[in-house]
Amino acid sequence: MGNDFVNFFIGLTDPRTGNALKYEMEHIVARSILGIMCGAVGPTDIGIFIKENFDVLQVLFPNDWKRHPVISTVHEVVNLVDFDEFDGLLRKHAHLLNLAMGGGEGDLLAADGKDLRHSFDNAADKASDQLVRIMSITSGLILAHIAIVAKSNEIPALRKLIEQLEIRGYFVTADALHDNEETVKAIKTKGGEAIIQVKDNQPKLRAAMTAVAAASQPVSSWEDKGKKTKHNRMESRTYEVFPMGTLLNLQGWDGTVMTGIRVTRVVWHRDTSNPFRWKKSEEVSWYMSTSSSHDVMVYAFAIRGHWFIETKVHHPLDCAMGEDASRIRKAAGIYSIMRSFALNLLRFNGVTNIAQALWQNVQALTVQKAANLLALPVLA
Repeated sequence: MGNDFVNFFIGLTDPRTGNALKYEMEHIVARSILGIMCGAVGPTDIGIFIKENFDVLQVLFPNDWKRHPVISTVHEVVNLVDFDEFDGLLRKHAHLLNLAMGGGEGDLLAADGKDLRHSFDNAADKASDQLVRIMSITSGLILAHIAIVAKSNEIPALRKLIEQLEIRGYFVTADALHDNEETVKAIKTKGGEAIIQVKDNQPKLRAAMTAVAAASQPVSSWEDKGKKTKHNRMESRTYEVFPMGTLLNLQGWDGTVMTGIRVTRVVWHRDTSNPFRWKKSEEVSWYMSTSSSHDVMVYAFAIRGHWFIETKVHHPLDCAMGEDASRIRKAAGIYSIMRSFALNLLRFNGVTNIAQALWQNVQALTVQKAANLLALPVLA
């Protein structure tokens, strides 16, 4: 099992020659990912993990190493990993896991940008690294990344990523930043369907959708009846589906926006000083879809599921795996992909509490060594 995982990374291009190849790149990468699954945050933690668990790792990933690599060697090797090659391997690995978890055609995908905000280097006049991730809402797995090039943003990056992926038969969700004709057409060209929120960045489109809804009735609707939350409020959402298409009478969008989804969110806020007093607020959001389907449940799940990329991906990466606080400046994107490998493997094995799983994993490896520290000194 261990060798199968190591062999997955043999295809990585390694520019080193001669004695520098003493510590193979595929073994460093495999051990680094396992280290992250056991709570390691950066190269120092990974180097210590490899050192302290050298004998265990040699059984799991057999090779001819006589001793563990030092921390600087680990980081130097990781710095040499090519981002695009490495992400290509993650895409293949995630595809296999996603299929095994019931994903595939008809799946719902969520895309969002991520700023590795502490990867900047003022001394080198380097801004923080940024990337775009796509995840499967159904399985919770991270499927792909793309780096956002300097002086650009996530809008063209997502289009490029869409062009690289096979998304025929998939629904792709994104936030309102990507509500533009070029991105929507890129998704349609690849055979996918877009579901994107419409905000004030597209005032004409939002106004046209509102006008169509005012002159017609929804073809399907569903109310997600609320219940009391932990934040002293009760909320409910009503999803209503309206056919659009030529009814929009809006150049550029007539043949693209086929369906509009109106989401009315009603929230009752409890006054903490008087538990019998409640205040009502109401908010209306609009979403466009390129699909002609009128299945309100698909849209409801996709709209709510889009936030899984925050709750099931960015939150555990930042809070449990330390991505947001990481000060890695070189190869920050590579370490981010390694975290994605680790998170995918944990999700595939049914883990829901990532922080707890990391704690359990590290204890399973180090409890005996920690126990050895409890021994009393032997006095002469």
